[in-house]
Amino acid sequence: MVMCKNLNIKYLLGVLLYLYTASCFGATELVCSGQQASYGRTSIEVDCSNRFAVVESLKQVWFTLRQNNIGGSLEEMCWEAYNDAKDLHPSISFEGITDSFFMRCNMGLEYVK
Repeated sequence: MVMCKNLNIKYLLGVLLYLYTASCFGATELVCSGQQASYGRTSIEVDCSNRFAVVESLKQVWFTLRQNNIGGSLEEMCWEAYNDAKDLHPSISFEGITDSFFMRCNMGLEYVK
């Protein structure tokens, strides 16, 4: 259990560091592992079979939007995507449905400098 908790903390720190540094080089985009980002964007790969990874990545992107004062409907869409993903029943797999969550947060990531 302790090893799993340490792994989750390392994962979160990695995502935060990546979001912080990747935004210096251009737009970033959440994608499932094995997929590629749109042309000219840096991908943030997420293990879409891991519920925790998907929900945490959405939360971290929303925090990034807040810190960068994106505001408005773009920030609200990402907040809703995070809440929808978090509230999804555990018996429902995230595989195949993460694009709809990621798309709502990726719209705001386009404007992060």
